[in-house]
Amino acid sequence: MGYKLLIIPLLLVPFLAEAQENYLLIGDEQPNVQIIWDYGDGYAIRTTPSHVIKLSEKYIVQSDRQVQTHLINSVPSIGAPSVWAAGYRGEPVTIAVIDTGVDIIHPALSGSVIGCLAILSGNIIPTCEDSFGHGTHVSGIITSNDINRKGVAPESKIVAIRVLHAGGVGLTSDVIAAMNWVLTHKNDYSPPIRIINLSLGPTDPGCGDDSSLEAITANKLVDNNIVVVVAAGNSGNTGCTIDGTAAASKVITVASVDDKNTWSQYDDTISTFSSG
Repeated sequence: MGYKLLIIPLLLVPFLAEAQENYLLIGDEQPNVQIIWDYGDGYAIRTTPSHVIKLSEKYIVQSDRQVQTHLINSVPSIGAPSVWAAGYRGEPVTIAVIDTGVDIIHPALSGSVIGCLAILSGNIIPTCEDSFGHGTHVSGIITSNDINRKGVAPESKIVAIRVLHAGGVGLTSDVIAAMNWVLTHKNDYSPPIRIINLSLGPTDPGCGDDSSLEAITANKLVDNNIVVVVAAGNSGNTGCTIDGTAAASKVITVASVDDKNTWSQYDDTISTFSSG
């Protein structure tokens, strides 16, 4: 059976639709595009790359980068026992853990989780199931009441806000939405939310500063009396590796500790993989 070569004039072939992508805009005027989140001082939008070039004439535009989890360890290494001895154990403070959610029935968190929601892709959902485990891990580091593995602030409370998917990754736009949600709802809880914990960061860190929308939002929260604590990251201390919310000038950016696999705290150092 033979084959015929079919030649079609180029002008008769319909152009493929340009794929839409997510972007972040800094600006006050509402853009005429699909809006995922309206932050008040900026927007998360979905549009085509060619259209976003036009938008860049009116707005500061940044990509909606992926973020991923970062781990923190070693309660004794940061001097928590001496703080407990001075009478500070986390009461009365609620901490918003913006992460992968939380296992609300975990025995080490019994009585600690007083709020639970998910903020994902433009939606707010009244559930925070943690299928990845990182948010539960971080919440335990903060407020575990396990007799053998006590958290840094065992008498504090947790509001878990899930912004990361099952694989431990998510979008910057949802992180910004979660921070703004805390600013609006901080006094809905007793005790009120006074701290945000972000043990996450961009998957492609670079030289961050105060100009990104996530850094602007984090600094705004600090100006409104909410302490923002952010993991520095795990990308090493050479070159530019602190980015996103961790690069905001008003937040507390925390490096990781290398305990050298010993019980002594005197040989502890900042990990070589910690961003800096």
